[in-house]
Amino acid sequence: MQGNKQTARIKKLVSRNRNRYADDEFNLDMSYITHRVVAMGFPGEGVFTLYRNAFSDVLKYFEKYHESHVKVYNMCNDDFVDTNRLGIKEYPFVKIAYFPMLDHNPGPISYLYKFVFDMCLFLTQDSRNVCAVHCKAGKGRTGLAISAYILFSEAADTVENALKMFNIRRTSNGKGMAIPSQIRYLNYFCYLLKANFKRPYI
Repeated sequence: MQGNKQTARIKKLVSRNRNRYADDEFNLDMSYITHRVVAMGFPGEGVFTLYRNAFSDVLKYFEKYHESHVKVYNMCNDDFVDTNRLGIKEYPFVKIAYFPMLDHNPGPISYLYKFVFDMCLFLTQDSRNVCAVHCKAGKGRTGLAISAYILFSEAADTVENALKMFNIRRTSNGKGMAIPSQIRYLNYFCYLLKANFKRPYI
């Protein structure tokens, strides 16, 4: 019990300003940006579970609260994140998608389009479906991807409002996605979206 409390304190310190989900059973670096879109830190194993989300805890959480209606989007380009592990037979309900981007960098604009299209298709298949997006900490690359979806789904009409929505719900101080190149690419995405698609985009 003492070890669990100590681990929880370490995880909270590592999370810094990121909002966490905590109840009697779970303590996860995870935030609901909308009721169907989740931002989270990566699900790790081994030594990473001491200060990051435990792979098994994340899967148990999704199984308990969202049953067979979860799709996980991995934005990482890091060797320690094994996307294929999410498809293990013990958790067949988990669907996965992989959009790798270098840490602290934006990915190609084409990734953002493919991401929002894939996400929208999954969410429209069933009203119970939930998308969980993660990179390493669940702020930069995750924020870029989710903010692009917010714009595409017209939950916000400007880049500034999309970022504000993500940052306020992901962090305790509203300072989430802040890397200039990622914000610039989000502006590119918004410009190209409005120039090439008619509203409503979905």
